[in-house]
Amino acid sequence: MGALLFIAVLIGLGVAYGWSRRDTRPVFDPPVGVTATERAMYDVQPYWYSVVKRAVAEGDASILFPLHECSIDEMDAIVSYVIEHSPFETYVDTWTLSDDESEGELELAYELPARSIETQRAYVKRAVERIVADVPDEATEAEQVKFVYDAILSFATYDEETADRLEGNDSYGYTLANTAYGLLVEQTGVCEGFARLFVQLFDALGLDNYYVIGENEKEGHAWNLVRVDGAYYYLDATTDAPVPGDVRDVTYEDFLVPASDLPYTWNVSDYPPSAPVRHPIVS
Repeated sequence: MGALLFIAVLIGLGVAYGWSRRDTRPVFDPPVGVTATERAMYDVQPYWYSVVKRAVAEGDASILFPLHECSIDEMDAIVSYVIEHSPFETYVDTWTLSDDESEGELELAYELPARSIETQRAYVKRAVERIVADVPDEATEAEQVKFVYDAILSFATYDEETADRLEGNDSYGYTLANTAYGLLVEQTGVCEGFARLFVQLFDALGLDNYYVIGENEKEGHAWNLVRVDGAYYYLDATTDAPVPGDVRDVTYEDFLVPASDLPYTWNVSDYPPSAPVRHPIVS
């Protein structure tokens, strides 16, 4: 009888321990502004998807996970997708996965020290707040988007030199030009930097939006999808961004356009359907 009681206590402690580990890091709410593929990952693995998202956002160095809940392959798929499709710079350099008989471990290495990452993110937040604060109160949603678009294009250039250097490079490594911070500080960047900055601007304006990735002439590319006046439109600011030293008029060629107007390749079904024609604000 005593032995059975002892075993029952051990089982109870084990269950309690397992739940206490989970309760220390609550699950995120169902994600918004993510692709259908990423939402499907959440639906299959809501807890571990949420833990990975939080770990990357907070700069955690490692995650331990029970293999009976999440396999190595499942964890690798989650991490790969979350980092590649992140609308914010993750600063992740590399990650490794290992396991013993019952537990796996994800280890994350970052390109910059935690203090530097915090400094960059805080700088972007302040800059976005300043830009959005200048948007006229009476502006419609389309006018708000045009205002911040014009504000960024008034100083930002396309870093063609870095783009050429990164051509064919599929790594997740940190490059200043592909961050919102780099675009603001250096006033030049590549497609990821532009798209990530506009994500934060649209978030600050309270507009539903997506960070879109695909290919342009078989090279990786990033741009935006934003909900304006009840419909979704695509936007690619790099089309209007001149290279450093050049002067170019803003043409709005790829500003609030339907999917059919873009010459890119991407999983269109991963995102909400766009409006059938471009928005009339710049027609």
